[in-house]
Amino acid sequence: MKLSPSVSVSISPSGVILEGSSVTLTCSSDGNPPVEYNWIKGTSSVGKGETYTMKKISSVNSGEYKCRSSNEHGEKLSEALTLNVLYPPKSVSVSISPSSETAEGSSVNLTCSSDANPPVQNYTWFKEGGSSPVGSGHSYMAPQRGSYYCEAQNEHGSQKSAAVTVKGVIDGKHTSCYKQRVKYSEKI
Repeated sequence: MKLSPSVSVSISPSGVILEGSSVTLTCSSDGNPPVEYNWIKGTSSVGKGETYTMKKISSVNSGEYKCRSSNEHGEKLSEALTLNVLYPPKSVSVSISPSSETAEGSSVNLTCSSDANPPVQNYTWFKEGGSSPVGSGHSYMAPQRGSYYCEAQNEHGSQKSAAVTVKGVIDGKHTSCYKQRVKYSEKI
């Protein structure tokens, strides 16, 4: 007669877990009489039964899982099993510093951010209307006005940000207004 059950957990499939796939966690115990199984993620109960299956797994499913095995003689908690879900970049965005309006001849710093696992390996910068990249890296100094976007990439895929517009300013007036004044004065 066992005083309390011993317990272990396994994962299927083993190895790399990609977002969108299915994963089954299995709890094993030698408890006698038979045991009840409860699955815990962090500090929250997430399921009951010998197996716990997650279909179309996503990044929110990443974390530590444990199985609690219990019978009339006691309970035991398994060692933690860490589930690390891998996924391509998402929520890609660009921030502008110091602001979207700059003095003529000065640059603004654009920074690309995203959520990815593993982290983004490559950031590529583009100017709308162009076909070739204008820069690479987490940050880019935009040397001229226009609309820019970044593309974030890791080994599982890539995603583009929405474009941000950099506007030039001269003496507190928008560059486009200044250019219109110059063209008008040239006609006189």
